[in-house]
Amino acid sequence: MGQKLDIEIGLFVTLHTYGRQLNQHSHIHLSVTHGGLCLKHNVWRPAYFKKKIVERYWRRWKIHFAKKTKHAQQNINYLNRYLKRSPIAASKLRHYTGGAVFHHDYGYRTQQHRTQRLSQEAMLWRYISHIPSRHFKMVRYYGFLSNRKRGELLPKIYAALEMEVKIKPTKPGYAALMK
Repeated sequence: MGQKLDIEIGLFVTLHTYGRQLNQHSHIHLSVTHGGLCLKHNVWRPAYFKKKIVERYWRRWKIHFAKKTKHAQQNINYLNRYLKRSPIAASKLRHYTGGAVFHHDYGYRTQQHRTQRLSQEAMLWRYISHIPSRHFKMVRYYGFLSNRKRGELLPKIYAALEMEVKIKPTKPGYAALMK
């Protein structure tokens, strides 16, 4: 779509490998900007994706459009919960008795809370199966967010959107840290 409109859009994709019951439920979350940078004129142009058009391109995939959020930080916080935490919170573990682990979750299909019983081995296997291989990237960036284009295009996007560029503070040296 970005090529048809002659704009460079930004998107990132996160891979999730588990569902609420620690089962194998591999799926991706794709976050796309609501517009892009016109490379000819260095201006921001809005662009919106319609579900029926996207479904035509991705016929073999189940597409779910999430509700629009007011702030991008809400999307980032939501995805970070999956990427930075363990597959199941310690608060969901109810008790352990004689080789069995009980954990609690909420089924959105049944709209009810439920408790699941797993053996020690099954629980450990479910945990271990969701640890990514070394150097495997769980997040990928494309468009103007890709490593190849980010350094050149992000300053232009900030200028087009009249945003202030955040400057990273310099890290103190070893001597300053010791003081």
